[in-house]
Order: sequence, then C-alpha cells, then structure tokens
Amino acid sequence: MRFDKLTLKTQDVLQEAQTIATRLQHSNIDVEHVLLAMIEQPDGVTKPILEKLSVDSGSLRADLESELAKAPKVQGAASYGATMTGRLQQTFNVAFAQADTLKDEFVSTEHLLLAIAED
Repeated sequence: MRFDKLTLKTQDVLQEAQTIATRLQHSNIDVEHVLLAMIEQPDGVTKPILEKLSVDSGSLRADLESELAKAPKVQGAASYGATMTGRLQQTFNVAFAQADTLKDEFVSTEHLLLAIAED
C-alpha cells in the first residue's frame, strides 16, 4: 500500500487503528479497528456522514467494541506492531480503486468509509 497516497486524516486513522489494536492486545489491525478509529476522529467526516444516514454512531461504536472484545489477544512482543489483515488490505484496495475512478490523487476517509460499507 502506498502510504504517501493517503490523506493526513487517513494516515491518522490508520495510526489510531494501530493504537487501538495494540491497546486491545490484538496482533492484527482489521476493518473494525479502522472504523472505530474513524468514529473517534474528532474533526473527521465519518460521524457527520453516519448521522446523515441515520446511523447512531454510539450504537455502532458499542457494536464495534463488542466485536473487538471477542478477538484473540496476544501478549509480549507480538502485541506490538500489529499488521493489517488481508480483509483490511482488500478494503484499502477498494478505496484506492474508488479514488482512482474519481480521479482523486489521494485516498481519503470518505473513500475508506465507502469501501468499508461495501465489505
């Protein structure tokens, strides 16, 4: 993946997803980590978009946290430096394709949200 083709907000989301995965002792970053990071982004567009779609971001957050609580935990060195799952990589591939189709130079959180919605 070309990190230089991600907007700063998308890079921040990916970094926060890594932080969430590490905090939860997960060895992999998956779509749920990223979506939770997007919801938590204070000046991001995800919450307003969800509101426009009549999606309760509080309920979605609770559902994501519940799903993430079920994921296997690791301890020790393996709990740091989580890697992306194939599912998340595919989601980013879709986001890159959407950006390309729209002739956007960078992948934004909007592209990522649309890719997650397709998942």
